Amino acid sequence: MEENSPPKSEDKPFSVLARFRQLKKEKEHTPTTTSAENDTLPTTSGTVFQTSKGSNKNSSERDFEKRDGVINERRTFRGKRSLHENSVKSDNRLPGDLHLSQHESDVGITEFIRDGPGFEVIIKHRYTDFQVNEIDLSGNVVKLTSTDLLGVNSASETLSEEEDPTIMSPEQWAALKEVSEKSLPTTVNIDVTNLDKDQRQRIHKAVKRRFGTRVYSNTKEIDGKKIMLIGHASGDSNHRFCSWPKERPEYLHFVMYKENIEMSEVVTVLSRYTRFKPNRFGYAGNKDKRAVTTQQMCVRRGDCQRFTSCKNLRAIAVGNYSYKWENLRLGDLNGNRFKIVLRHIKASDSVIEEAVHQFKTSGFINYFGLQRFGQSALVPTYTIGKAILKNDWKLAVELILKPRPGESCYRDVKEARDTWWKTRDASEALKPLTRKDKTIEGKILVGLKKHGPNAYQNAFDNLPRHTVTLYLHSYQSLIWNKIVSRRIKQFGLKVLPGDLVRADPELSKDEDPVEADGKDDSEEEEEKRDLSEFESGYSSKVKVRPLTAQEAETANIMDVMYPLPGDDIRLPDNEVGSWYAELLQEDGNSMDCFRKVNKKYGMHGSYRTMLERAEDVSWQTVRYSDHDEDIIQSDFEIMNGKAPPRQDPEGPYKALIIEFNLKVCSYATMALRELAKCETSTSSQAMLTKQARQEDMAKKRQKLDKDEGQSQEMEVETVVVENHTSSKTVEQCPKSVMETEEICTESQRDDDDHRTRELKEITMREAVGDNLINKYIESDYHLSVI
Repeated sequence: MEENSPPKSEDKPFSVLARFRQLKKEKEHTPTTTSAENDTLPTTSGTVFQTSKGSNKNSSERDFEKRDGVINERRTFRGKRSLHENSVKSDNRLPGDLHLSQHESDVGITEFIRDGPGFEVIIKHRYTDFQVNEIDLSGNVVKLTSTDLLGVNSASETLSEEEDPTIMSPEQWAALKEVSEKSLPTTVNIDVTNLDKDQRQRIHKAVKRRFGTRVYSNTKEIDGKKIMLIGHASGDSNHRFCSWPKERPEYLHFVMYKENIEMSEVVTVLSRYTRFKPNRFGYAGNKDKRAVTTQQMCVRRGDCQRFTSCKNLRAIAVGNYSYKWENLRLGDLNGNRFKIVLRHIKASDSVIEEAVHQFKTSGFINYFGLQRFGQSALVPTYTIGKAILKNDWKLAVELILKPRPGESCYRDVKEARDTWWKTRDASEALKPLTRKDKTIEGKILVGLKKHGPNAYQNAFDNLPRHTVTLYLHSYQSLIWNKIVSRRIKQFGLKVLPGDLVRADPELSKDEDPVEADGKDDSEEEEEKRDLSEFESGYSSKVKVRPLTAQEAETANIMDVMYPLPGDDIRLPDNEVGSWYAELLQEDGNSMDCFRKVNKKYGMHGSYRTMLERAEDVSWQTVRYSDHDEDIIQSDFEIMNGKAPPRQDPEGPYKALIIEFNLKVCSYATMALRELAKCETSTSSQAMLTKQARQEDMAKKRQKLDKDEGQSQEMEVETVVVENHTSSKTVEQCPKSVMETEEICTESQRDDDDHRTRELKEITMREAVGDNLINKYIESDYHLSVI
């Protein structure tokens, strides 16, 4: 055999062990994450790491993820147009301590319905694990199935219709083009006296397709003839509304799909690209940010063609357009359909099956989830609401502007808080803020600057009404949670005499009876009802009655409801009713406090069922091998024909996929809490995720060690030892080597890594000699298989 020339160091192939050590070294310089920050982790330097896929990139590159040389197209519509406001927010946001969060017991969440074992689960490890589809008023699950625009079949058909001389003459087309481009005050007049309705509509549509909203078209009778007037639309806003076809319904409805983005940001983005004002958009309810959600939206007198520019947005997709006469208002939905992945489950399938069965039959405690109380552990929203009720405006302002060490926030907001807390100078505190009119802190500081450093109530009045009501509703929710926990702990699930039920259970939530005088809400009162009130449950106008002792014996516990405190509610006629005053008094408040704020904020109170039950529950368990891989498909992926995630029946990890329907006033996290009997707080989930990652890394290390062992066993049969000056080839191993190799394999099966490596070294020493092995260990020798 010819001598092999010594290879250059850069050409040396890596052994598995060497590759593992290199990856481990790289890993030490890569930040790790937990579930709540699994998708993006901003650093103080502004770099955004896509930690869920092990890559790091800046904000302008984060549309792509790469893992093991394969582009993962799962994240937020890869390759689409990037929204500047997203990247600015990410770069400006400081990371916080995920172990600093509110716990369930902090907000009165302490009890469970069922006894029995629970099991640990990881919720929302990836935002794609949490998918929500709205259920409309007709009971249909809203899905995105098409992004085609209305009235456009194809580009060629549209072009041929625009150029059709039977619609308008070439001279009229040219004149209209000049009017639209030069904003001329003149109009193009077309005699349509002898045309029927369909022919006139054809002209309207052709004009709209070609010129969009730059022109208006309106038909009037002049001197006994029907004349279509087409002119520039920007000069007179009335023309734009007059040009709306009378036979077309008033509202353009569409399905909106989003990934990992706030609803408020969706409205801002759609407004920017369609040029409709934000207040023209309507929707029935808010959805989670860190999730994949699909819901209905509408826009008043919205031309579908304006949504052409929305086809390439990142994280947002719109489609399934239709015109309807009805507007969409808050609360115009029957609930939500959830599809959720719970990861890293170690419980047996029998335990899971029993838990799901109990969940389906017994329901869950209808707690307000942790989302209701804000993201801050240092300043929960209910503490601000408590201060407002006490008219302690100074405390309310200080709670908003006080520094919050360890919490995630925008860099400029942190600087503004720190500055105001040290100096109490609103002008100085406003300087670092880049969005003075966009943030709560900015609005408060502007109010203090305008009205004076001690004008706390005037400064608070600078906040939008719905922001203030969120604080107040948070405090109401805290009282409700505490009341229900105490009630279940003390009396269990037994119906008590004096418990409240609906006076007319046949009426649905949408058919709440009017007041006794026969008058319904005024428009002013209707405007005061916001999303958080719809999510509370039944309004204060629902007629309730207490149960008699005889009725309580046969009543269904699922019908029992308890009020959120307010100025227009009825308390239970039993011991539970006295607890409200007791809890409010502990905080220095009373029911009269809600009457004092009622005029401005409408704190009437509401009713909420103590228990709820999920409907149409289905579930399955699956195995998976990659801790960060996607397990379920989204509407967007199904619509585009993307293959479903691959299954790994032999995977080391187990996940539960569960689907169910919930009413609009119920929290899915509270349903999952009852199902698994686990803590849902951010800090608890972060700890579980950290443990799962450590376990995952240990398994991967073990597998790499095992693969390295197998690789070296293969090298036993034929090994070449090379250095820069000499080489020696061993073509056949002694019989003792093969016997030792069998022992090595058995040891490897027992996962005894230390013993395995020891036996490998013994095998190699017998094959090539101790002296050569020592040189291999100490110098630049390399073992390779021939």
